[in-house]
Amino acid sequence: MIVKRPDGFVLRRATANHWRLRRTPSGWRAVTRTNRVLDGREESPDLLASHFPGAVRHR
Repeated sequence: MIVKRPDGFVLRRATANHWRLRRTPSGWRAVTRTNRVLDGREESPDLLASHFPGAVRHR
């Protein structure tokens, strides 16, 4: 989330997101959505790395 302030813009929150979609006759639908706050927790970069084979995970 980026907030505009009188002195400029401030980053208030950043998240890693993974959406699993399914195509239906009426269009694309979200099946699952996973969000992780990027605040130093191990599961945040793990969520991103889990979708790239060979990526180094944070431990």
